[in-house]
Amino acid sequence: MNQIYKRAIEHWGAAAQVSMAMGEMGELTAELNRFHTQNRKDRLCNLQDEIADVQIMLNQLKMMHGQLAIEEIMEQKLARLESIIDGQQQHNHSTIEPPKNVFTYEYNEDEGLTTIFANGQYVTELVEENGDPEASMNWFAKAYSMTNFALEYQHPNNTTEA
Repeated sequence: MNQIYKRAIEHWGAAAQVSMAMGEMGELTAELNRFHTQNRKDRLCNLQDEIADVQIMLNQLKMMHGQLAIEEIMEQKLARLESIIDGQQQHNHSTIEPPKNVFTYEYNEDEGLTTIFANGQYVTELVEENGDPEASMNWFAKAYSMTNFALEYQHPNNTTEA
C-alpha cells in the first residue's frame, strides 16, 4: 500500500494531497455529526466510507511528514492513554474550563440563509431547506454542546437559554 500512497503524492503533488486530506476530514466531521448528533443511524455506511477516506489521506500525510517519527509519537501517546485508563496518570482534559459562548443568528429570508455568530463573531452560514432558522440554530447549538463547549443560546429577542 505504501507504493500506492507514494504514487498518489507524486501524481497530484503534496500540496494537493494536503488539501484533499483537509477536505476528507471535513466530510468525516459532517458524517460524524449526522450519525451521532442528528442520530442518523441510517448513515453508517457513509460514516465508514469517510473514515476510510481519512485513513488513506492520513497515511499519505504520514509519508510526507515523517512516518517513523509520527509512529514513535503515536506509541508514546498510546502508552500515556493506557496509563490514564489504568489510573496511573491524571487526564488534564477534564479539568479545563470550557469557554462560555453566546450564540445568536440572523436569518435572511430572501437567500434562505441563517448566519450564526458566537460572541458577536461570525461562525458559519446554514442554508435553510425548510425556512426554519430556529430549528437550524437549535441543531447548531446541539452540535456545539456535543463537543463539550459550555453553551448559551441567545434568542433574537435577547433572552438567553443555557
